[in-house]
Amino acid sequence: DLGPGLAHLGRDAGGHLAAVDPPAQGRPQGLFRDQGSSHRAAVGRMTATIERLRAGAETLGVALSERQAEQLTAYGALMLKWNKVYNLTALRDPDSVLTHHLLDSLAVIPPLQREWAGQGKLLDVGSGAGLPGVVIAILRPDLDVTCLDAVAKKMAFVQQVAGELVLPNLRGLHARVEKLEGRFDLI
Repeated sequence: DLGPGLAHLGRDAGGHLAAVDPPAQGRPQGLFRDQGSSHRAAVGRMTATIERLRAGAETLGVALSERQAEQLTAYGALMLKWNKVYNLTALRDPDSVLTHHLLDSLAVIPPLQREWAGQGKLLDVGSGAGLPGVVIAILRPDLDVTCLDAVAKKMAFVQQVAGELVLPNLRGLHARVEKLEGRFDLI
């Protein structure tokens, strides 16, 4: 007997303490999902999404680095997650978010690159869930992107995205454009 509070421990063949498999403790199987197959399925879905994203971006003339593809995919996943509670956008399925949000926003990158290849400050007015501002911030780290919207919850989401995706060049600002002060190179 290992004493109170240590009943979940057993001993391995060498006599060392080892955690006993939770199902072997008589706990219901439903409490412990098979992380292996679930994780493999999620990675498979993400890989397929990244491949579709890359193909669509290539069609638009945009080459994505691995990091950019991962950030865009993570942004889409965050949008779907937050959308369940905060109604960020009318689109609720991953395919629509990919085609109607991410790829549509990527379409602005080639003309933006042609017309403004250097550093600058960009204002995305009426950004909503951060479209296309977040996508621009991911693809153009040389631009300081401010997403502006009159709906506070949407700008809180953009701030969350900036933090989670480590985008120091992205900011969500809750305000009305009529009241905004400051100077921007691109609007």
